[in-house]
Parts: sequence; C-alpha cells; structure tokens
Amino acid sequence: MNRWSSLHVLVAASVILAGCGQQLSPARSVGTAPGPSWMRPDTPAKKALIYASDADTNDVYVYDYRNGTQVGTLTGFDDPGPQCVDRKGDVFVLDTGNYTTVEYKHGGTKIINTYQNGGTDAVGCSVDAQGDLAITNQIPGQITVYAHGTGSGATYTQSACNYMWPAGYDGSGNLFMEGASDSGTEVCELPAGATQMQHVSLSGVFINFPGSVQWDGKYITLTDQEFQGVYNTGIYEATESASGNLSAFGGTELIANCNGNYTEVLEPYIVGQKNAPINHKEGKTIVGGNAQCYDAGVSYWPYPTGGSPSKSFGDYNVQGISVSFK
Repeated sequence: MNRWSSLHVLVAASVILAGCGQQLSPARSVGTAPGPSWMRPDTPAKKALIYASDADTNDVYVYDYRNGTQVGTLTGFDDPGPQCVDRKGDVFVLDTGNYTTVEYKHGGTKIINTYQNGGTDAVGCSVDAQGDLAITNQIPGQITVYAHGTGSGATYTQSACNYMWPAGYDGSGNLFMEGASDSGTEVCELPAGATQMQHVSLSGVFINFPGSVQWDGKYITLTDQEFQGVYNTGIYEATESASGNLSAFGGTELIANCNGNYTEVLEPYIVGQKNAPINHKEGKTIVGGNAQCYDAGVSYWPYPTGGSPSKSFGDYNVQGISVSFK
C-alpha cells in the first residue's frame, strides 16, 4: 500500500469508528501522459507557478498560478506526493515510490538534487529561510533534516509524537509537527538550532485528527482533518510563546459540494506574496486538492475566511501541491 493510500484508509477508519460509515471513493485514473518532462519556453520567467502531483499518472503538472493555464509537466516519478518550496522558488517533490525527494528549479525540467527520505513512509517536507530541508516520515514518526540542503541528513524523533504528519517551519526556523498518540493529537517542535525535539502544549483549540503544519506569513498554522468534529479539513492559526508552546485561535473550514460535502485536503498550501520561508505577510489563498472530489483537480479557497472554492481546474486527484515564486 502506498503512502497516500494508507492516509486514505486512516481517515476512512476514523469516519467509520465515529459512526458515519462513509467510505472513501477510489482514485480515478486519468492515464499516463506520454513523453519526457517539458516546459513552455516562457515558463521559467513566470512570476508564480503552481505544481500539482498526480500519483495516478506519476506526473507533476505545472500551471501559471495567475490564470490556471498548464505550462509544463514533470515526468518519471513513482507515486509523486507532497511538495515544498525554498526561498529561491526551487520545488521539492516527494518521489515516495523511490523513497527520495527531488529538487527542481523554478520552471525547470531537470533534477538538480536528490535526497533520501530517511524512511519508507514520507508524508511531507518543509524548507526554512536558511535552506534547511526537513522530510517527515509517518511510521515510525521521525524527521530527517538536511542542514542548508546538504549532507546525509540528521534524524530526529519525539516519543510524544510517535506518528507524525507533515511538519512545517515557522518564520524563525522552528519546526513544528502534529502527531498522533494514545491520548490524541500532540504537537512537537524542533527549535531552531536545537539537537532534540520537544513536546509543546497547545491551548485554545482541540484537534480531532492531525494534519499538516505550515507558515502562513504571520502565524504557524495547524490542520485538523476533522475540523470541529465535522469531516472537513480545517486550519487554525497559532501564536508561539518563548518556550515554544502554542495558543491557537480562529478556524478556516474548507468546504465543497461533492461526496456529501466532505473535504479531505491532505496538503492545504497557503499562498503568500513570496515563497513560504521568506513570506512575512499573511497569505490570502489556499490551494489544494480535495481527495473527495476526484474530478475537481486544483481548487482555490479564500484564506483565512475559508468556505467553498473560489475556482477549480484540472481533472485528476491532487496528491501534493505547492506554489513557487520567482
């Protein structure tokens, strides 16, 4: 079973245990795009590009973020999944079937770096302003960090978060992640410059089912895949104390109008005005794929208001997504 399939089973299991009984729909194959990777000649010069992973075709589709026009395709993956972007706009794609993460320049078609995922169940990545690349593995919960994007990587664990979901750096280089434990959802942190992870407290909200973490330009955000007890994806904003403890507030609920209005946005990506590591103004848009709407492709939701998508395009199941600014 591949990584995304295991996530779908876990979410489905939580639904069944809660008494809903709703089963997840099977992925819809759209066929493999032939030929090598390609980009339109003007793609590298475009200000903002959206990258969308499709494990059904083993491709990553590239679009002009402003108008949704396809401008390229990256091929040659085995189950491409989550993504992240560095300060330069380089895009990192988890090639989960090959247990590696590969890096491309903004608008480029050639792999410029390959990193080992540190495990066989990689679920996400994040890059800080210094170029540190963190790759999260779910089972066992561990994070491999490549300092400045080089070397063989250092691995970190924390027993309080023994089952990790995609970690995210904040604007100061602290790395936060949500994890599952016997007592429920926990939050752990690898502080900037530290050599050990720590368990931190979370106040203000209750996360029913863990998800990804991302910096939105102003706050570190925490995803709940069962937002306020409903089977929709939601995102909380959080502030940090000097000790790293988090106080969360607000709540951005992502909704849709398919499959019982159930949303499953496994990797909501908050888009700012610059690449995430150096973005210091709160983003206004979330892009992602709803795993319950296989024919919706990429969707845009307003942030932090949430609600229904403002637009959608494409016709496939998004397994990972990011936006790269030049």
